[in-house]
Amino acid sequence: MAGLGHKELFMITDGSMPVPKGVEIVDLALCGGVPTFCQALDAVLDEAGVAF
Repeated sequence: MAGLGHKELFMITDGSMPVPKGVEIVDLALCGGVPTFCQALDAVLDEAGVAF
């Protein structure tokens, strides 16, 4: 996240989202359902400057 620049994108998904080869991913899963989507989103929004 710290390396993203203006107009770059990131996506938060559950574990079943298909990801094309060559796309960089960060897997935050500790075990099934942890962290939840909402927990991950809240953590990102707390730290990121998001423009809508």
